[in-house]
Amino acid sequence: MTADILIVTFRRDFPYLVYCLRSIAKFARGFETVTLLVPHEDVVDATAICKDAGAAGGAVQWIVKGYEERPGKGMLWHMRQIMYADQWCNAAMIAHIDGDCVFDSCITPADFLEGGKIILRYEPFTSICKRHDAMSRWQDCTQKILPFPVKHETMRGHPEVYHRTTYPLARDLIQHKLNIRIDEYI
Repeated sequence: MTADILIVTFRRDFPYLVYCLRSIAKFARGFETVTLLVPHEDVVDATAICKDAGAAGGAVQWIVKGYEERPGKGMLWHMRQIMYADQWCNAAMIAHIDGDCVFDSCITPADFLEGGKIILRYEPFTSICKRHDAMSRWQDCTQKILPFPVKHETMRGHPEVYHRTTYPLARDLIQHKLNIRIDEYI
């Protein structure tokens, strides 16, 4: 199964991004592309950081793409871009990492598969909220937009890996629940 890495970031995190990309160049193998998605005004500098990081490890290439920010939406608009990962990347599997994450050992798409299926790490909210009661906020906001009970927290660590078909299905579920597109909700 083909795999891409997607990093949605912005200028403030570029000092960390340098190390993230160097770690990908050193340790990541078997990924088709590493796509950096940044606000339009950050594309030139993000491209320079990619060039400085060297070859994109086992990936075919670094790709830098820009998006139009919505004033006042900050992190929410960043998360909106993630909801459209299937439109930014071409591979069957999309691995999400943040620009402040680094790999310290070899990593391949096979590390996220078992029996040909993507591994989804999760923990029940009933369990995690006993240790971190603030996690209930994630359950609440997720429950507001999905038309089924949200019982599990799935942000267990980087990278989070999903099949490309997950994104349009998630957008459709959100639109079904809210009667508006995710963009309008944000």
